[in-house]
Amino acid sequence: MGWLSKVGGFLFGTGGGVNVVSKSLDLASEYIEDPDKRNDLAVRVIEANIASNNAQTIPWVDALHKMGRQLMMFALMFMYYYSWKSGNPMPFEDLALLAAGPGVYTLLKGKGK
Repeated sequence: MGWLSKVGGFLFGTGGGVNVVSKSLDLASEYIEDPDKRNDLAVRVIEANIASNNAQTIPWVDALHKMGRQLMMFALMFMYYYSWKSGNPMPFEDLALLAAGPGVYTLLKGKGK
């Protein structure tokens, strides 16, 4: 399996970040004893990585996803402003509960890149 891990490292790079292919090959070499099954798994991992790198995305969906936090906070501010202008201001507890949605999204997603 030495040549296969070298090819995977060459194709997908080893610098910066976690290299999924090399980590998968290392894990497979630890737990799979049959060399044919190990090589078959390695080929499938490399093919899946190539397919995911070549996948086409829908631009407006990507833009909407990137603007997720901003859109949720804007919606929250609009709801608070609307309730205030309609004469029924939103209590602080309700506002904090609504702000938990974008907060949880930020915690799950992490920093934007």
